[in-house]
Order: sequence, then structure tokens, then C-alpha cells
Amino acid sequence: ELTREATSLADRTNVLQARIDRLAIKVTQLDSGVEEVSLQDIQMRKAFRSARTFQQQLFSRTTMPSAMLATYARCDRPPPLERLNEFRDDGRDA
Repeated sequence: ELTREATSLADRTNVLQARIDRLAIKVTQLDSGVEEVSLQDIQMRKAFRSARTFQQQLFSRTTMPSAMLATYARCDRPPPLERLNEFRDDGRDA
């Protein structure tokens, strides 16, 4: 399962790299001398807002591969750092 997840991540990375390469070619082909844009035109434009939805919480327990989840289950618990709160003078949690 871990191999499948790594392969999927590699595929997604390759697709993203291809998109970046295509965009880099388009950017280098732009000729700034052809079209002049005034500073006022730039300031009057609306901010770009993408219509794409982005995946959130990619790294949560529900999306974690079972092999990694099993490894986490075998780990030691984190130390009780809250016991150090009494020594802090800034009022924040340790």
C-alpha cells in the first residue's frame, strides 16, 4: 500500500511539473513590447480568484496509509509537556 501511495504521489508530481514547464514556455514567449499596460489598468483589475478547489487536510489520520498508521500506533506517546507550564512566564503552553 505504501508503494501505491508513493507511486500516486510521484504521478501527481510529474503532472504538476509538466504544467509548470508548459507555463514557463508561455511566459518566455510573452513579448512585453507588444502590449503596454498602464499602472492604473493594473490597479483597477480585480484580484484573481481561482475556480479550482484544493484538497485540504491531505495529511490526516483518515487519509494516512494503513502501513504508516500501524507504525504510528507502535510509537511511544509524546512526553507530558504540559507539566512544564508552571515554569513558563509568558502564559503559553509548553
